[in-house]
Amino acid sequence: MIHIVTNSDIATAIAAEVTTMAEIELKVLLFASARDAADGESTVTCTLPGGSAATTTALRKTLASAYPDLGPLVLDEEMITLAVNREYVPAGEILVLKPGDEIALIPPISGG
Repeated sequence: MIHIVTNSDIATAIAAEVTTMAEIELKVLLFASARDAADGESTVTCTLPGGSAATTTALRKTLASAYPDLGPLVLDEEMITLAVNREYVPAGEILVLKPGDEIALIPPISGG
């Protein structure tokens, strides 16, 4: 069987690739020391490249770049835990993020 590739097939493939690579915007919630380090912002929007490049690691690096005082906290997984859609991300685990994901930066919880 011979399959003939049409211009429409090529256009569809290119459109799918472009969609995958488009930038995504993520809502990031900041609490306690993370909020203080981000100039008091409790919610920020973070833009990442789309597709498999939109990872929790890329998010941490982007936030560190955008908010230098937040950098030392957000780049250290012992200092800031990420939650994606209200579920904790274990230290060392890298997730690919999707449009619409809600991210929370959660500093260590202390108290008595």
